[in-house]
Amino acid sequence: MKPILLKITAFGPFAKQTVLNFKEDLAGQDIFVVTGPTGAGKTTIFDAMCYALYGETSGGKRTGKELRSDFITADDIRTAVEFTFSVKGKTYEVMRAPQYSRKKKRGDGYTEVSSDQYIKEVGSTEPPLTKGGEVDAKVKEILGLDAKQFRKIVMIPQGDFKDFLMANTGDKEQILRQIFGTDLFRQLQDNLEKQAKRLKTSVLDTEKQIRAQFKSFKSCDEEGFNTLLKNNEQIKTLLDVCETEISKSLDEIKQLNQDVNDLKGSQQSAEKEYEAANKIVEKFIQLDKVVTKLAMLQEQLSHYTAISQKISFAKLAEEVRIEEKVVEDKQRSLNQTVLSLNTTKQELEKLTHDFEGAKVQYESIEALEKQMDSHQGTIQTLLSYEGDVIELVNHRQSIETLTQALKQGETELMKKTEVIALMKVTIDGMDDLQRQMFDETQDLNKVKLELQSLTSLEKQLDHLAKRLASYVNTKQNLKMIEEKLASVSHAVEKLGIEHQEMAMLHMNSQAIRLAKELKVDMPCPVCGSTEHPNPAPTDVDVPTTEMVQAKYREKETMQAQVQHVSNQKAEAMQKISLDEEQLQDLLNDLVSVFGTSTLESINTEKVVTKLADTKLLKEKLTAQHEKHQKNVTILETQFSEAKVQKDKLAVVQSQHDELEASLKGNQDKLKKEETLIEVIVKRVPLQFQDLVVLKDQLNREEEQRKTLVQQKSIIISNYQKLSNEIAAKNSTVDQLTTSHETQVEELNRATQSFNQCLSERFESQEIYSQSQLTKQEVQELEQDVKAYDQEVYATNQIMTTLQLELTDVVRPDLASYKEIVETIKVELEAKQKNLSEKNVTSKYNQDLINRIKESYEGIKKQEEQYAMVGDLAEMATGKGVGRMTFETYVLSSYFDEVLQQANERLQKMTAKRYYLLRREEVRGGGKKGLDLDVYDAHTCKTRAVNTLSGGESFKASLALALGLADTVQFNAGGIQLDTMFIDEGFGTLDSESLDQAIDILMDLQDNGRLIGVISHVAELKQQIPAKLIVESSPSGSTAYFKK
Repeated sequence: MKPILLKITAFGPFAKQTVLNFKEDLAGQDIFVVTGPTGAGKTTIFDAMCYALYGETSGGKRTGKELRSDFITADDIRTAVEFTFSVKGKTYEVMRAPQYSRKKKRGDGYTEVSSDQYIKEVGSTEPPLTKGGEVDAKVKEILGLDAKQFRKIVMIPQGDFKDFLMANTGDKEQILRQIFGTDLFRQLQDNLEKQAKRLKTSVLDTEKQIRAQFKSFKSCDEEGFNTLLKNNEQIKTLLDVCETEISKSLDEIKQLNQDVNDLKGSQQSAEKEYEAANKIVEKFIQLDKVVTKLAMLQEQLSHYTAISQKISFAKLAEEVRIEEKVVEDKQRSLNQTVLSLNTTKQELEKLTHDFEGAKVQYESIEALEKQMDSHQGTIQTLLSYEGDVIELVNHRQSIETLTQALKQGETELMKKTEVIALMKVTIDGMDDLQRQMFDETQDLNKVKLELQSLTSLEKQLDHLAKRLASYVNTKQNLKMIEEKLASVSHAVEKLGIEHQEMAMLHMNSQAIRLAKELKVDMPCPVCGSTEHPNPAPTDVDVPTTEMVQAKYREKETMQAQVQHVSNQKAEAMQKISLDEEQLQDLLNDLVSVFGTSTLESINTEKVVTKLADTKLLKEKLTAQHEKHQKNVTILETQFSEAKVQKDKLAVVQSQHDELEASLKGNQDKLKKEETLIEVIVKRVPLQFQDLVVLKDQLNREEEQRKTLVQQKSIIISNYQKLSNEIAAKNSTVDQLTTSHETQVEELNRATQSFNQCLSERFESQEIYSQSQLTKQEVQELEQDVKAYDQEVYATNQIMTTLQLELTDVVRPDLASYKEIVETIKVELEAKQKNLSEKNVTSKYNQDLINRIKESYEGIKKQEEQYAMVGDLAEMATGKGVGRMTFETYVLSSYFDEVLQQANERLQKMTAKRYYLLRREEVRGGGKKGLDLDVYDAHTCKTRAVNTLSGGESFKASLALALGLADTVQFNAGGIQLDTMFIDEGFGTLDSESLDQAIDILMDLQDNGRLIGVISHVAELKQQIPAKLIVESSPSGSTAYFKK
């Protein structure tokens, strides 16, 4: 990651927007010092970068909300940090604005302004990410580091520089785990430990479960079996005892099954004899019941005889009831006629009364017709005025229209006159415009030629700068490739020696194995000798074939890397040669610019300076070109407009003349309309000259006449209607009177017929009434009589049949038969119960032993697994002699690489006095394997790093941080650490140590890494030319680069 541009607004001590352009202002200088008075905001520069990337400050102690500037005078200024940076050839822009409180625009109090953020790739069509979590994840994906890692190896804040140096193994594990991604190894050791614990727990739990299951075994010798359990007898012994008991139980069950089958045969025979005797007894009982029932039916005979007589009287009453219904119908009809006759007479009286009133109204129709004629005359008079009034309205509208047209025409005529005057002025200035256009065009063409020349020069200089930068970068890469080639070549040589040694050991493995088996006075299996004066050493770890092959493959892989790096070196040298040729061609074309064509006399700074001067001149000429182009466009537009005005002048003049003629015609029409209005006003009364008033009066007259016509129609209609209704009612009265007389005669005849029928069938009206039954009641009584007769017949038939069947048959004693059946049943149930209990117990015991056997087999397998997994878990979790976990072991390999890189710089800074070592001893508690000691060449002793002085600690910390950065970049291809910021620490160094530290930093910039240092040390400021100056004032701080 390399910074390009940083914009800080209302952040910390920076009230106004501060813009720092690292790319342009540093211009080839990869190390700079941040200087300024205490509290001015030097650390805030680094805080802003870290906040933009991660939403946290470089020290991790302040939030974005706490960093809002106290120097802001206006609440509407938003605190924000915009940071543009490049990674692996891509440029990204990230912005964060924290939440803050501002005064409400209306009323008292404060309102919260929410936070905002985004990140985007410059030049990409992808939309920016705007959610906090998305921005954080994208930054981590681009840089390969989270905020904590970033502060440890890229941006080391004030006071935290020695944290990594002094951290114990546990703290270093957390940092290195995130950097080198060793979570997989930690998960492996955790999984092994969990699996070992799970297996051990499972074995113990299963054994407990088995012993608990044995307690459920139902033994015949319960006391003896419990004694075995209390003595914790072996599971195998308990299984043998249980299986012996189960076998014995199965024999007993077999004998019980035979006994049960025999008893079931005896039971079936006894039950058949009992059933036969029971059937005979049931027939004797049935015969007794039938005799009893027949006697009871004989007692009911008189009752059913009376019911039959009642049915006969009911049928006679039904015949009389028919005649009675005829009388009732005739009486109802007569009553209805009498009611209708009375009602009709009442209605006739009311109609007669209403007719008298209608007759009076009918006689007043003549007066209504006179009023109708009067209204008709008024309507005809008003209709005669209507035409004149309509004409009067039209003339008045014409006058109004003509008046408006005259006003508009006069206004339009005045405008046309002004337009004609302006057009003549524009046409008169066309010659001057043409001369100005010619002068501006000449100036424009001159500037355009100069601009084209500068554009071509800018492209050449830009091409030269990029090619020169590529050339320098390639040379730097060549140097790194040569160093890497030497390193991997040395590694190949070392791996070759290791492979040869392992191969020899493997070849001698048989001799070592035999040596281990040799014993005193025992013959050698090879030579037969009983003396073994010089056996092969047996304390050597013999490598396996797989280990030898793995070492060989490792050597081959490294050999392939040597070839790959060699190819890279050849490609780099070829590219350098090609770049030199292309640079020479470019310099030959630009000899007039630089005054020389030799490659040695040209550097990037000269080219960049010349390119910047060219761009500045080009910007000035571009501004002049745009100005002349704008003037030419304006003049051309004005000339074109003047030409158009000249063409339009005749048309506008013609329109002006037509307007004058139109105005004169409208004035004549207006006078004519006024004369016509005076004539009409004399014919129409004043109150009816308004058309609305006239129509209202006409409508009122027509409504009044219409009302009178309707009134007349209603009176005539009502008179005629009442006359017709009275005639109809008189006819209805006559008809009802005749019908009444006829119905009276019919009722008398029906009454005589009913009385005759009643006297013929019943002695009195009372007997007739008592004999009446409904059809349903008669049917129910008939069914009862029929059912009684059928039951008597059926009972006689059953009694006869039973008497025939039981002739000469003796009634048996059921009790003796039943006693035999019950005795066999009791004995059978006892046997079956015993058999069932034996079966349940046997099956339960068998299932229990099967489950125990299955669990017992599982214990054996788990014990075998635990024997292997337990050893691996103890080794991986550091519970063995070394007290180092598997992950720590892997991290120690990476850490050794870090220390190797760090010691190269530390020895340079300390004149080879100090050398960092990873502590090997394992005394004491806690995690071990990553703790640091320092070797002092002056005392030839090793001591803890916390015994170093302040200056020595700073140098060791700086060397360790740089070594960590180098190792991370080498091992993690996705992480590019080409920037480092250091906050303070140099004040603890003496002059010699300071020079050594500066040399180290200079070496880093030679490798293309950007180094930023915050320091008050004057010597450091003198030796580093590029400076980022931070100045404070009562209104806030400012920052700028100074070369």
